[in-house]
Amino acid sequence: MNSDFSPASEAEQTAKVEYQKTRSLQEFAATQTETGAEFVATQAWTKGPQKIGVKPTVFVFTPEQIQAGREEMEQALARKAAGELQENEPVFIYERKPNLVIMINGQEQEYSNEPLCTYEQLMQAYKLVERNLPELLEGLDINDAWGAKKLTHELVVAAGKSGISTEMKRAMQAENYALLNFLGMVHDLGRAIDSKIRSGKELTSAQQEIMKGVKNEKNHGEISASALRKWGVSNLFNPETREIVEYAIIHHSDKSTPALESNSETDRIKHLITTVLRDKDKIGLFLGKTDKYLYDLEEIKNQCKKNNLAEPTGQITPSVLGTFENNEAIDRNGLVSYEDFMLQYLAWIFDMNTQAGMQEAIECGFIEKMLQWFKEKVKSEEDYQRIKKATYTFVEKQGAKIA
Repeated sequence: MNSDFSPASEAEQTAKVEYQKTRSLQEFAATQTETGAEFVATQAWTKGPQKIGVKPTVFVFTPEQIQAGREEMEQALARKAAGELQENEPVFIYERKPNLVIMINGQEQEYSNEPLCTYEQLMQAYKLVERNLPELLEGLDINDAWGAKKLTHELVVAAGKSGISTEMKRAMQAENYALLNFLGMVHDLGRAIDSKIRSGKELTSAQQEIMKGVKNEKNHGEISASALRKWGVSNLFNPETREIVEYAIIHHSDKSTPALESNSETDRIKHLITTVLRDKDKIGLFLGKTDKYLYDLEEIKNQCKKNNLAEPTGQITPSVLGTFENNEAIDRNGLVSYEDFMLQYLAWIFDMNTQAGMQEAIECGFIEKMLQWFKEKVKSEEDYQRIKKATYTFVEKQGAKIA
């Protein structure tokens, strides 16, 4: 098999090596066969969350999925040779699942489970992303905050080990579940350019091309979607799936989940995929940030300095607590103390929409750790009880249970 990813220059080779280092990849292989591309990536967490287990591994494609992709391509080639395949007609392998039923905001919702893409399309999509990554990352320092942290976060969001991922894998059409994992891998690509803009670094010509047409350069999701368009990834999918992919990536970082635009099936699926991606994104952040926010004294000092906060005093601003009790997101601009900051962090659960996502926030230890921290740090027992009550009430409303 001949690799289709041999860099054209020494600089590209160096960029690719450095990229692999920042992701701590054990294996990163992409090969092209006579019938198409394969892609496999694994990631070992050197400091896995205690509640999750020891060094779980992420596989972008399982061997079974790669075999399915091969079969799709072989069937497509055979049908094309026989004159039976229409141009761009997808070929699906997996047996259809019945309609997708999932709990969202405490209510059971039903969606079409028709496949949105094929494994062949996803393999080609990963291939294009890998080919263009060196240019995307050019000019970033190896220790840039975006690098290892953000790329590892993407792998966590794409992981198939988590509770919400397990629920989606059980309920979703196989191709659609794989598409969801793809979105988990690419939703933060725009962070690379965002990091350079924030640090005042000059963008390369390739990075400038990505920024053309981006309306809000502060939205890294919009930059990510633009990159996929520039690289030809979006055009691999049919127009409906392309709309779903770009919408989910653009809106994954909105302050709150976008409202459902209409009751059309496309808009409902678009809203579902966006909702699940946002929940998976938050779980990834909970796993990556919580222990640092709770126990890392240097991180606590950094956040106080960054957000102009008083260091821990045991006090919570009454208006901040009131907003929390209303199950609303808390604006960082109104924070006074580090306790306020931690309460706005816990308030992220108010934008968790799926029952599976909320249950995972419980099972990974996030809510338990946060409530224990408030119990120990907040001087007012009444304030702690108000926080606990608001948390439990919302969790139960979402259909989840705290042991």
